[in-house]
Amino acid sequence: MINEIITIGNTYQTDNKVLELISRVFIELAESYYITISFYEEFLSNFSFSMINSNDERLCLMGFEYWCRLGSEELSRFKSDREKNTKTCQYYFQKYFSKLKEVVDRFIVLPNDREDLEDDWNYSKASCYILVLMVQVCNMTSVEEIIQEIKGNIIFNFIINF
Repeated sequence: MINEIITIGNTYQTDNKVLELISRVFIELAESYYITISFYEEFLSNFSFSMINSNDERLCLMGFEYWCRLGSEELSRFKSDREKNTKTCQYYFQKYFSKLKEVVDRFIVLPNDREDLEDDWNYSKASCYILVLMVQVCNMTSVEEIIQEIKGNIIFNFIINF
């Protein structure tokens, strides 16, 4: 089935409606068939990152949604593995840490007053959610990298505003 979807995607790669439908399938796979996606993880991750980089807001948000759903499932399995001493977590977030960090860095923004009132899902909120998932499932070396970058940004902003 996934091979057929890939073929259709390659055939209709400029048709945003088709790409949206494919994204919906991949989002469902990430959440409901977590282990199975390991066979196609490179294609799925590249596809989701290309959606995030698209100029179409809807496709971009669907790329984020893929990672948010995958990360939620990953966190659930990570916690369960620790409790039950099992190994069902595939550590996709660790494997794609650098790319996810780039996405978060690019899309996360400080909320403004208007955004606090909006319930709409947007790039920044999705980035925040991905960041929260990353610090919970990635190894400490990766988390330290995020912390150091945040500290550097805080110090830089303090110096500029002082």
